[in-house]
Amino acid sequence: MGYIMPGIENVGKKAPKNSQLRYFRKSENSEADEIVRIIKGFGIDDMEARYIPGYADSSNSNIRQYEIWFGIKF
Repeated sequence: MGYIMPGIENVGKKAPKNSQLRYFRKSENSEADEIVRIIKGFGIDDMEARYIPGYADSSNSNIRQYEIWFGIKF
């Protein structure tokens, strides 16, 4: 589907309660919702899109950058 997937990082106790697709620009909410739909199709029912403000103008985030955080239930 054209997505680049970096390596996996175990965040331990920082894991959210429910799985999240995090996105950093409000304008990308439609695409984030579509990615969540795809992920749910793989049986990860607790996945939700979550906007993380404050990174849109940061050099730490790229356009169309998304992060998948698996919840503690996963």
